[in-house]
Amino acid sequence: TSIPTNNKVVRDQQTRAFAQADATLYANFAGQHQFKMGVQFDRVGNNVLRGNARPVVRIRWNTPLSGVRGKYGYYEVRSNDVDPSKGIITEGNIHTNNVGLFIQDQWTVNPKLTINYGLRTDQTNIPSYREENSGIKFSFADKMSPRVGFAYDLKGDGRFKAYGSWGVFYDIEKLEMPLG
Repeated sequence: TSIPTNNKVVRDQQTRAFAQADATLYANFAGQHQFKMGVQFDRVGNNVLRGNARPVVRIRWNTPLSGVRGKYGYYEVRSNDVDPSKGIITEGNIHTNNVGLFIQDQWTVNPKLTINYGLRTDQTNIPSYREENSGIKFSFADKMSPRVGFAYDLKGDGRFKAYGSWGVFYDIEKLEMPLG
């Protein structure tokens, strides 16, 4: 290799702001219901300048590249920038806003059986660190997350229960996706 490493970090500041609002409504019909609904807002930012300060040259002695070997092997020069003096860098000051909506019901059918069901959805728009790239976008329709579960008190004394749940879950996308 031309040098052991020329990677440096000038700045890599990450920020996050979060807000959430929930509401609960209680109702009695065909058992007891506890309806919850809410909205969540998450803003994540990254102001970064890091990477290889100059192009990296690697020499692969006596090694083939895609089945073909030169007299002494091959070499590679890594640089993703148009200007070869800049090397491989990630630079930008980007922010993404994640918005989540949910509604759920905890339905106590009788003293022994409780059923939980709900729906969550999220919208995410992750910009690219490079203006010419479009970024990554998920609409509310892309991330529908239904959930359902139950708890059953086997003897009615609160000591033994059978329970189960099923759901679709999505993580909040990180800014590492366009960074990497």
